[in-house]
Amino acid sequence: MSRPYLSARFIRETGISVTEYVLREKTEEAKKLLEYTDKPILAVGEYLGFSSQSHFTRVFKKMTGLSPGEYRKNRRQRCCFRRIKTAARHEKPDVALLCRRVVF
Repeated sequence: MSRPYLSARFIRETGISVTEYVLREKTEEAKKLLEYTDKPILAVGEYLGFSSQSHFTRVFKKMTGLSPGEYRKNRRQRCCFRRIKTAARHEKPDVALLCRRVVF
């Protein structure tokens, strides 16, 4: 099977190119790493095989509308806000106070 045939077949079946598919998958993995780890943004980009931090940032922003730093900050604030609401419902103010310190 030739490369051009495979590429054309992939586009016909999925509606996107192989490159676009790979970048989408890398972006999804980057979102998880940014939200759930403290790895530096440079390390996330390197781990996912981007050639430079600027390339990683450019692709990530194109796919999500946010830079990796903005995405991380936004998701962490939302995460802590959810914890505050949950803690308030279950009357665990110590967790709520801890999250408030992290967010603000």
